[in-house]
Amino acid sequence: MKRFKSLALRVAAISLFALPASFGTLAACNGQAGTVCADACDCTHCNDRDEELCINAVSAEFDRAAAYDCTLEFQDYVDCALETSDCNLDRKTATISYEIDPDCITNELADYNKCLADQTNHGPKGGKTPF
Repeated sequence: MKRFKSLALRVAAISLFALPASFGTLAACNGQAGTVCADACDCTHCNDRDEELCINAVSAEFDRAAAYDCTLEFQDYVDCALETSDCNLDRKTATISYEIDPDCITNELADYNKCLADQTNHGPKGGKTPF
């Protein structure tokens, strides 16, 4: 069995900037953000405010991706995360974690980070994402 890297809703660590490329893009990303965050919150039983913060952070990351012409790379990461996410209970510690396959981080997230880095000198370091 693969060992999964724990995921947290890391909204505070995300740089929030850029405007949506178009209303259609914003509507699509908000739907995806809602799906990602609902999935994570269904698992971790987060409250409504935490889910709203997650949606805002993921939407902002979609906006950031659009601003740097990296939407396809970020979308690939989101798709991979949604397809491989798993809700796990650690019976020893009685903690629940929302986790994705590390291959998404190694491959899709790395591609997204590379795209951002190629577009700007301010690309992320360490692969931080809102989920």
